[in-house]
Amino acid sequence: MTARKEHKDTISVLHVDDQLDFAEMTTALLEREDDRFETETVASASDGVARLADSTFDCIISDYDMPAQDGIEFLKTVRTKYPELPFILYTGNGSEEVASEAISAGVTDYLQKSSGTEQYELLAHRIRNAVDHSQAQQWAQEEQQRFEALFNRLSQPVVEVQYEADEPIITQVNATFEDVFGYEANTLVGNSLDTYIIPDDRINEAKTINQRIQADNRLKSREVIRETANGLRKFLIQVAICDTDSGGFIIYTDITDRSKQTETLERSRDLLRHTEQLADVGGWEADIETGEIRWTDGTYAIHDIDPDGNFEPSIETGVEFYHPDDQAQIKTAVSDCRTHGDPYNIEVRLITAEDEQKWVRTTGKPVYDGEGDEDEEDH
Repeated sequence: MTARKEHKDTISVLHVDDQLDFAEMTTALLEREDDRFETETVASASDGVARLADSTFDCIISDYDMPAQDGIEFLKTVRTKYPELPFILYTGNGSEEVASEAISAGVTDYLQKSSGTEQYELLAHRIRNAVDHSQAQQWAQEEQQRFEALFNRLSQPVVEVQYEADEPIITQVNATFEDVFGYEANTLVGNSLDTYIIPDDRINEAKTINQRIQADNRLKSREVIRETANGLRKFLIQVAICDTDSGGFIIYTDITDRSKQTETLERSRDLLRHTEQLADVGGWEADIETGEIRWTDGTYAIHDIDPDGNFEPSIETGVEFYHPDDQAQIKTAVSDCRTHGDPYNIEVRLITAEDEQKWVRTTGKPVYDGEGDEDEEDH
């Protein structure tokens, strides 16, 4: 969420009126109505144009009936360079025709001069409204520009959709989406997202996701398979739902390579487990920095311990399984390995959890990972 800007501390007003006495009186009464007003007065449209070139103003008040250039012509001149600047036509010679012409030229507000001081309260109110509205529009434009910059610079594919009859209709995509999925934006916009990137065997899954988004206005991260320019890829999708209507932004994070690495690691672990079973060996490693220790399934089997039980392996509890007469030897070997980096290869007796004594060969060596080191041991 982005905080909206507060009201301006000062409101700079340029008052253009060929009747300077009236303009100065208006200035004084306006500043009495609101001490945020800082008003500057000039006597002609040409002087007003010159001041606009030199200074920045939040609002213009202009008379209509002025020599050389009237208020409408002045308004048209202002709009060529300052299309968003609030402009209030404040005149004593108003008519429906003048008002209509002013609206066509892009006037912000139109107010007819009258007798009495109440008109200045109304004028102050109109100025504040015009400036606040202009400020809000500027803030919205800046937010939109920031959003568009972020949207277009994201390294992940992003698509905005609006739901129509349960179909996610594309309203915009970023450049990364075009690159990853192989479609240009002008081909996608106005069409269903599912038509382009959903594999045939994933249609029901996509429908479920669409229903969930529309029903709950939310969706937790979910892994999906999508069709891309380079074939099927696995993505983690995240959905940001718009507050005001049925739709939102879908962000795709490609996790294909990560998933492949995980699958390769899991296959390696399976292979290790099968190898340990066949060879009746096991291994463990200890992180010297954290004290964390990990046993393989083969190590649990050698010790007759259920790997899914409550036993918490540690260096100390591991040493306790060795024969009392051999514990000093294994303690020294492990300590030298941890402290001096000395590998070891010794035969010792081990007493399992089932009270079975067996001779084992245990080897250990330090493994350095660049940040710390770990001991590894095999039985």
